[in-house]
This record gives sequence, C-alpha cells and structure tokens, in this order.
Amino acid sequence: MTSISSIRQRILEQAMRGKLVPQDKNDEPASVLLKKIQKEKEKMRKEGKLKKQKPLPPIEEKEIPYELPEGWMWVRLGEIGQIVGGGTPKTDIDEYWAEPGQGIPWLTPADLSGHTEMYISRGKRDISHLGLEKSSATLMPKGTILFSSRAPIGYVAIAENEISTNQGFKSVVPYLMETNMYIYYFLKHIGKEINEKATGTTFKEISGKQLSLQVIPLPPLKEQKRIVEKINELFSLCDQWEKEAEFQQKHIQTLREKVLADAIRGLLVEQNEDDEPTSVLLKRMKEEKKRWVKEGKIEKQKTLAPINSDEIPFEIPTTWEWVRLGEIAMINPRNKLDDDIDVGFMPMSLLEEGYSGKHSYEIRKWGEVKKGYTHFQERDIVVAKITPCFENKKSAIMRNLPNGYGAGTTELHVIRPFSGYVLAEYLMLIFKSDWFVEAGVSNFTGTAGQQRIPKDFIENYPIPLPPYEEQKRIVKKVEIIMETIEVMEKNIVPIK
Repeated sequence: MTSISSIRQRILEQAMRGKLVPQDKNDEPASVLLKKIQKEKEKMRKEGKLKKQKPLPPIEEKEIPYELPEGWMWVRLGEIGQIVGGGTPKTDIDEYWAEPGQGIPWLTPADLSGHTEMYISRGKRDISHLGLEKSSATLMPKGTILFSSRAPIGYVAIAENEISTNQGFKSVVPYLMETNMYIYYFLKHIGKEINEKATGTTFKEISGKQLSLQVIPLPPLKEQKRIVEKINELFSLCDQWEKEAEFQQKHIQTLREKVLADAIRGLLVEQNEDDEPTSVLLKRMKEEKKRWVKEGKIEKQKTLAPINSDEIPFEIPTTWEWVRLGEIAMINPRNKLDDDIDVGFMPMSLLEEGYSGKHSYEIRKWGEVKKGYTHFQERDIVVAKITPCFENKKSAIMRNLPNGYGAGTTELHVIRPFSGYVLAEYLMLIFKSDWFVEAGVSNFTGTAGQQRIPKDFIENYPIPLPPYEEQKRIVKKVEIIMETIEVMEKNIVPIK
C-alpha cells in the first residue's frame, strides 16, 4: 500500500516536472526571471554584498533528467542562490556565545532532527556578533533555506529570522527571496539524490561546490507561486490524513491491549462449570512434578513463597487461581544433545517485536552453540530480558526448530510450561500485555542502557491461571479477534 510519505514525494516529483499546476502562456518565462536574478547578483557585487564568483559550467545534456514544459529552463542552484557554509566559534570562549534569545540563533543539524515544520526560528544555542567575526559562521537573512550537508544529509527548513549555522549546513540564500519556497520544496524532493553524491570517509558530506552545481528546473516566477500554493494545499491534506492514520493506529494498539487485558481477567469467554477447576489441575501437576523429579526428567524446583493479597492486582473468576510462573514452568532450562545435531540458532535480530510472535533462525551444529548461549526447545517461550527489546515485546513461542532444539542470544529468558497443564499460547497473552511489560520495567536491574529483567522476577511473577479447557477457549478467541484487527490495520494507510 502506498504510504503518506511516498504520496508527498510523488506530489513534489509532479511539481518539479511541471505537472502539478497548469502553465499560463502569459507568465514571463524562466529566462526573463534568470536575467532578473543575474541583475540582482551584479547589484550585490557592486554594493560589496557578494564576492565575485567563478562562472558555473554550462549544463550538459547528460545532466538533464527529463523534459521541461515550455517557459521553464534548467539552471544550476548556484545561479539562483548563494551557497553559504557555516562555522563553530570556540566553545571555551564565553564572549563568543550569547544567552538564549539575546544573540543570533545558531543551528546544528541536530536542531532539525525531528523538525517537521517548514520554518525554524532558533536552535539550542545563540552566538554573539563577536562569535560570528571569530569563526566561519555567517549571518544569513530571514528566508534562507537551510540544508544539512552532513551528519545527516537532507534536513531542510526556511529561516524565520536572521540565523547562523555550524559547518554541517550548506544553506541557500536566494538572490531573489521570492524564489525561496520553491527552492525549499526542490531540496525536500531531491534530498535523497543529493545524499547519494556525498563523499567522505569518517562521514559523508556534500560540499558547497557540489550543491552549487546541482541542476534545478526553474519555472516562471508566477508559476512557482502557484506550485507552492498547490503543494501547501496538498501537504495540508496529507497532514490531516497522517493525523487520522496515527489516530487509527493508536486505536488499533488500544484495541489489542484491551483484548489481552480482558483475556487474562476472565472477561473474554464464558466460564464453563464442567471445566476442571485450576485448583484441581495444580494438585495433579504437583504430583506429576514429583514423579518427573524421581524419574530424572526435571530437576527439583525450589519452593516459592505464597502469593500475598497485595500482589494480586485484579479479581479473577472463582475457578481460576493465582500462581507464580516458577510453579507452572521451568525457567531457563538447559538442553543435553549430541554435538553433531543440527539446531536452530536465533540472535536477537531474528526475533520480531510487537504482537506477532514471529521468529526465524539460522541452522548450526549443537556443538557450536551449546556453550555461551541460551538453550530452548520446541514450544518453549522466549522473552527478551534487556531494554529496549523487553519493552518492544520481543517474545515468541519457538516453533519448527531443526530436531526440536535451539540456542540463541543470552539476552533471553526461557519459559518451558508444563505440558498438559499450561498452554504456551495462553502465557504468551500475558507476556504481550502492557500489564506484564510495565511490571517488568519497574523491576529492571543494571545501569542505564543495559537494564535487564532478572530471573527472579520471571520466576516469582504471579499470573492468573484459568482451567486448562478455558485456556484453550481464550487462546482461540484471541486468535480470531487478532486476525480481525490485523485486517483492519492493513486498511490503514501507512505513514512511512
């Protein structure tokens, strides 16, 4: 499906080809406009406002990407605007800098990061006139088109007042300021293409010379104004469309979370009095666990503390029970296999975030991955334990593993529910819920950027457990509803 972002680019493409608004044979052609610009440049030179510049080379036929309407012409950007670099005064000299609002706004590309408006008035710092004099920073007039030329390339804005920048910009000061909005939209359109011409080793950059040589289709001035008005009108509609898409996406997110919340509270399906209560199920499971320990199938588990009333966040049906995860599943078990067996290997990048629960894997020999990695097997649940993967809901049920086994990143917790008593699919509803994620975040350990969910949190986390047959009904109901939600989501026009 076409995104709103690509629709904007299509509008700009049509505009630059002369297909967005009709031409008017009464408009003065671009050739007349160019003469006016050249006359203004000469006037600026005589007044000492502009240094004499080397003539730009003629445009070669191979540089012309498409045919223009009558009255238009191809010119180089440096013919219609002065390309101005920037500079940074010494940061340790206080007199080069001014208090916010008391000097000249000075921008870095970071100031334009996330900036979506056409105009910008100031950045995070101001410089003094002395700072301008003592660096290559330049005072540029209101209406200047700011174009970030490195780290990254392609941020564009129009200065709402006098402004200056660091060396991360190659700004365009139009010789006729009436052309600035058209140039702005041209640079918005051509940003990716200019980025491809960037050079450099440490970081890519576009030089002032490269930008001045950029060819630009020049319409008559009156048509430029009609083009800009039409773009503004269509972009305004795109903005409204985008807001509606964002609202719908937020609604979809809320709907998914509501489904999960109702599911784990016993509100999604009706209870059936014929179902074996969870209390009976837990007694049977307890006896079978003892047998498994005796047979050496599982290790003896430590006794977990009873659940206190203050740990119970909401009411559940009478046939349900609150249990700790460590009571109904093994946490981070290990596998014992022959070294030459093929298994699935899953780095974090192969585990999808969000609600899908999708994952993939590489095939490795067990001997290559048995040490230094997390172990899992078919139908184990994996939950990312490190930020931001945990908050992004990177969790899944392992499926279709080669020979039923696998290993992966150490940044996972593995939950192996006791088969026949607890459905992995039911536990996944809990792990995907905001209720679980918010509780996990509040129990993070470690330093900023390296915070993790400890094993104790998973092991002791209290969950609402329905009767086994009700678990099946809940999972089936959620699957049906989530499929419907996915269909709804596919009908929302993507923003990007």
